[in-house]
Amino acid sequence: MVGTSSHRLIAALPALVMAGTVAAQDVGSIRGVVSDRDFESPIPGVVVQVLGKDLETTTGPRGDYVLEGLEPGVYTLVFTGDGYQRQVRTPVQVSANGLTDEDVFLSGDFADMEEFIVEDVELDAGSEAGLLQLRLD
Repeated sequence: MVGTSSHRLIAALPALVMAGTVAAQDVGSIRGVVSDRDFESPIPGVVVQVLGKDLETTTGPRGDYVLEGLEPGVYTLVFTGDGYQRQVRTPVQVSANGLTDEDVFLSGDFADMEEFIVEDVELDAGSEAGLLQLRLD
């Protein structure tokens, strides 16, 4: 009796392995490069998120990224990096066994600053007393 059960399990094992392999092949990936819009240079360290999924990655030293294991469908990607404006890309189509290219150019996030004036100031031969007097003025 025990021998019969183990024979059935061994006979079913190839089918189970094949089913897992087929399911793993039905996913797609998104890849791309994130670059600076003004300088057209790659940006490392940008976080790339798939909205609505618990999936994100960070761009490498050449600004490249890959998001793997996505089921076929339409996705929204969010790109955020220090010193850059956040960018949302949609729709990004992923097909089974496919590789979708999605390159992005981010614009710098600059803050408006007040104007300031640089004056030429003569110091008393670089002495400490001259620096102190300048601070007091």
